[in-house]
Amino acid sequence: MNQPGRYQEESVPYDLYIERNILSALIQDNQLIDTAVNFIKSDDFFHSNQHRIIYKAIIKLYAANDSIDLYTLSNSLKEQKSLDEAGGYTYLTEIINEAVST
Repeated sequence: MNQPGRYQEESVPYDLYIERNILSALIQDNQLIDTAVNFIKSDDFFHSNQHRIIYKAIIKLYAANDSIDLYTLSNSLKEQKSLDEAGGYTYLTEIINEAVST
């Protein structure tokens, strides 16, 4: 039975394009991470485990005061033995190239 104020996980909307653009924005502008960590949790990425892995790696690098770019992110994922599970170098490149210009 559905309780008021609660949602069913399978009914939560998600958008692959938005998820990829959030990740892209965080990689390209590390200052956005300061705000993002207050609002976005890794479980908020519904599309796939790939996005959760990438987001966690971004947050880990940020917490260590490392700059975040394609090179540092892919190396971090490789060290964690998660690069393939995150979609590989090619997928990270696709995400970065999908940036929204404002």
